[in-house]
Amino acid sequence: MSLNLNTVTIAGHLTRDPELRRTTNGTAVTEIGVATNRRYTDSSGQQHEDVYYATITFWGRAAETIEKHFHKGKPIYVEGYLKNEEWTDRESGAKRSATRIVAKTFQFLPDGKRPSEPAAASPSHDSDPY
Repeated sequence: MSLNLNTVTIAGHLTRDPELRRTTNGTAVTEIGVATNRRYTDSSGQQHEDVYYATITFWGRAAETIEKHFHKGKPIYVEGYLKNEEWTDRESGAKRSATRIVAKTFQFLPDGKRPSEPAAASPSHDSDPY
């Protein structure tokens, strides 16, 4: 039996303003950075906070919506999947890799709170380029 599941849910604040670009065939694409905080108490009772930074890619109409309505610091809720990317650095020639999130749905968030109904999320893109 084979089990395959690649689903990501993330809620956080944008770390930079989105920048819209177009592929050679005119499809809109934008990437955003999102920071999420995880607070926890260790076994000795000491409080800690970790920050995770994710890069999220949006396609089609969703990319245009993100670019138009979001800015650095604004909260967002995103559902999507992980995608590994590999490339060769142009300057050093070194091989590089990164794991990114490709958005399937998203929601605007008031006051940075988790949404009560993720099912109401907006579709992220017209067609999946991957």
